[in-house]
Parts: sequence; structure tokens; C-alpha cells
Amino acid sequence: MNESMKISKGKKIVHFCNYGPIDSGMYKTARDLVYEELRVGYNAWIVDTVANNKIRRQGICHDSLFKDGRVIGFENYDISGHVDLICWHSWIPQDYLNDRSRNLVMFLHGMPSFVFYNELYNIEPVLSFLRRSYYDLPHCHFYITLWPSHKPFWENILRDKLVVTSPWISFDSFALKSDSGFDASHLRLVAMDTWRAGKEPYYIINAAQILMLRYERGEIPCKVTLDIYGQDVNNVQPVWNAIIREGLEKYVHFKGKDNPVAIFDSHDILLTQIGGTDTESRIVREGLLSGIPIVSGYPYAAWTPFKHDCRDIEGYADVIMNCWGLMQEREKRLQMYRKNRNIAFDNFDIVKNMTPIFKCYEKIFKNAREKEKQTENLSLHDRQK
Repeated sequence: MNESMKISKGKKIVHFCNYGPIDSGMYKTARDLVYEELRVGYNAWIVDTVANNKIRRQGICHDSLFKDGRVIGFENYDISGHVDLICWHSWIPQDYLNDRSRNLVMFLHGMPSFVFYNELYNIEPVLSFLRRSYYDLPHCHFYITLWPSHKPFWENILRDKLVVTSPWISFDSFALKSDSGFDASHLRLVAMDTWRAGKEPYYIINAAQILMLRYERGEIPCKVTLDIYGQDVNNVQPVWNAIIREGLEKYVHFKGKDNPVAIFDSHDILLTQIGGTDTESRIVREGLLSGIPIVSGYPYAAWTPFKHDCRDIEGYADVIMNCWGLMQEREKRLQMYRKNRNIAFDNFDIVKNMTPIFKCYEKIFKNAREKEKQTENLSLHDRQK
């Protein structure tokens, strides 16, 4: 952080987002932000927007922020209490929207294209809400995107209130992946993206089946399996089984949700699907930090040499095999792990990438102090009359 920036220590900041220490990239991103806020001197908290959330109340995988007592269930949160800044990640109480004396900042986690298509197909009218909020919510001072590639899309709507930074990850959250389970006769593929429109593993499954079929025909020497995380097994619709070729079902496994560290250690290559722009999702950031080689379905991804438009499933399958070929020598494989980790270090530095955010906070706190001073001066003036 810029040492010349003065931090308003002790200011209470509350982040509203759902608690999901395993499956919610939004939560983990907010959690990293809270830890950095605490480190520099803010009094930061997360309010779980899901009242009586079973994951929070019954979960067995609670993270350190929860154990530190910094996660509050919405059912236990006092809306009327004093808060210096409300950070809005998914939802906030209507009271805060109506009360213009509150100070709000909104984080734009979603891709602009997803937000557009969600509204287009009658799911949630978020885009129209954002357009109106520029005028209707003057106390929402800044809208923060974590992806520079999203800037031209959001700028059309939010203009001078838009703040752009880059995504981050806590570097101590993942060690370099283990290489102990590597087996040249078994290529273990994994897909982990959160399922949403355009990011479901449709192309990934079809590309992986090309490799599975090649193995069945004796065209490649290694067995190929694909484990798919990100969706509860009970919520996987029958249509997904319909796209799996008869006889290949034994190679494709829907796994639900699990600890990413264990997933990276037990797989060889992480596959990601195309999005509207080059977005380093939480899975990509975690994957790079762990060192696991990544084959991106976005052909212009800057963070991996292994990339191809996954809608061309044959070309995508070939790139997977190119990556696998380079992994056959142990030293080259370990170099790939280290290189990916260095990419994470170079691009997702938590201190550097949060500096623009803290500058926004300090502008808000400075304006609040000036308003308080004006009010005190007016009050003093009235008493002296």
C-alpha cells in the first residue's frame, strides 16, 4: 500500500455477502478484503446475507474468519446500529438503500455479459437497477470492478462512479500443489467453475470425451478422467448425462463441492470454459497460486500459454494433450507449477490491488468528517446567537 495514504483506523466497515468458505468465490474474495482491512486498522466484518444459513450454522468447513468471530448471521445483525461504511457484494437491506445518510460502496463481482443475459431472460433486472442507481442512490459513492477488462462495459452505465482495480488472492491460502500422485498413464482433468449461464462445463465435457474416446480406441496411452465440481450432485439435471457418450460414463464424475487444496493436489490439469471477457475467476487465481497447469477456454487469456476457444472442442482437446505432453518430464512439470505460482504473485497482489479501494474509503470518510464539522459549526453558531 502507498505509505503516504492515511488510514482512518477504527472505522467500522460491514460487508454484505453470503457465507460460503468452500463454494463461493465472492465470499472468499470479500474475506481476503476483510483481512487486509483488519491488517491496516479498519474494524471490518462480514454479514452473511442468508438468514439461518445452513452452511454457517451446521457447516464443518468453517474458515478462520468465522472462527475469529468476524462473520455475523443476518438474523443476528442490528440494521439500526452504527456503521461507517457498508460494502455491498450481493444484497443489502432495503433500509440502507432508502437511508441517504448511510455510506455505500458496491462491488461488481459479476461479468457484465452475465448480468445482461440474466435480465434479458427474465431472471434478475440487475442491469436496469444499476443504471437507475447512478441517480437514485447518491449515497452509493463508488462501484468497484475487480477486472480491468470489464471497465468499458460498466463505464457506460456508472461513469465517474466506477473504480477499477485488479483481483487479488491471499498468497498464504495455497501452498504449491503436491506432485506425489502424478501418473503418466492417467490424465486427471478437473473443472471447478461455478455454474452459471455460459460457464457450465458443456464444452469441457464434450472436449474431454474426445480424449476418452481416443484412449478407448488405443490412440493415446493414458486413461483420461474428468471430475466436475461446482454444483451439488443432487442438482445436476439429467440433461448432463444425456451428452455423455454411451460407454464413457465411467470416466466422467460429478463431484459436488470440496476443498480446492485437495482438488488441485489430486488432479493434473484444471480446465476453464469461455466467458464474455478474460476474467481471472477465483478458481483461476486459486489454481495459479497452487501451480496446477490450466487450459483456458478463452483464446486470449494472458495468464496461461495453454488456451483455445473451447467451442472448438477438437482444438481444445489438442491443447489439453499438448499441455499433458510437456508434463511428462518431472522437472518441466515442477517448472510449470512454479511459473503459475509466480504469475499469481505478479498479478494478484492483495496489497497493491486493494490500494484503489482504500483510497475510495478514505474519500468517503474525509467527506463524512467535513460534513460533521460543518454540522458542529452550524450548531455552535446557533448557540451563540
